[in-house]
Formats: sequence, structure tokens, C-alpha cells
Amino acid sequence: MNQYSYLIIGILLILLIFYNQIRVRQVRQDMKLTLPIIMFILGVLNFKSYISNNSLTTMALLSIAISFSVLAFGMAAIRAYTVKLWSDNNIIYRKGTWLTIVLWIISIALHIILNEIGHIGQSTSLIYFAITFTVQSFIVQNRVKRMFF
Repeated sequence: MNQYSYLIIGILLILLIFYNQIRVRQVRQDMKLTLPIIMFILGVLNFKSYISNNSLTTMALLSIAISFSVLAFGMAAIRAYTVKLWSDNNIIYRKGTWLTIVLWIISIALHIILNEIGHIGQSTSLIYFAITFTVQSFIVQNRVKRMFF
């Protein structure tokens, strides 16, 4: 695949994320982690491949640490509180707001910028998305439990 193929796939995935965030969805009782686990495993393999061919500088490690801690965890926690929750006929629903999407855009842009500053390309993106999806889902699930149970 060439760089344009990866760019097109990346844009389509981001649009899919946005679509899933703003559509009305029923909140599941259990947290399904299949996709984040697959993304994490593929991300680790991708990052392992990257570090086998490149050395990690202090700046690279710093950019990874900030990306995972501040952006993946922090922004996911903030985004989780922008998701609207409600109950209808004892079924709990969720829907992201315009602020949810704005925070996604900011966090993705900052993640890309940090990766470029650290000169690591997008070698950590799948790990980033696995973490941020899991954290946001976990916090939304906890909000549901506090609000409705």
C-alpha cells in the first residue's frame, strides 16, 4: 500500500469514529473490548516493527508519554462527560454531542502533532486509539451505573 492508501483508510476510520459518536446507540450492560484489544495488539506489533528499525530518542519517548497519558486518557475522560445519556422504556441510550466531536478532532490533531515532534510517524496510533476508546467507554459505563442503577 502506498501513503495515499493509508491516508484514505485513516480518514475513513476517523469519519466512522465521528459517525459512531454522534448516532444514538443503546448502552450495553457489558463493555465489549474486542475491537480495542485487537487494535492494541496490532498497535504493539506495529510499534515493535518501528522500534526494530529506528532508535527512540528522548523526544520520542516524551511525545509517546504525553500522547498516551494526557491525550488518550485525559481527553477520553473529558469526552466521556460530553456524551448525552438518557433512559427510554428502561433502555439506556447514548449520543455524543458537537463538543464530543470537537474534542475528538483536537485530540487526534494533537496526537499527530506529538508524533511528528517525536519523529515517530503514526507508529503509536493504534495503541492510542485502543486506550482512548477503552477509557471513554469505561467512564460512560460508570456514568450509566451512577445515573440509572
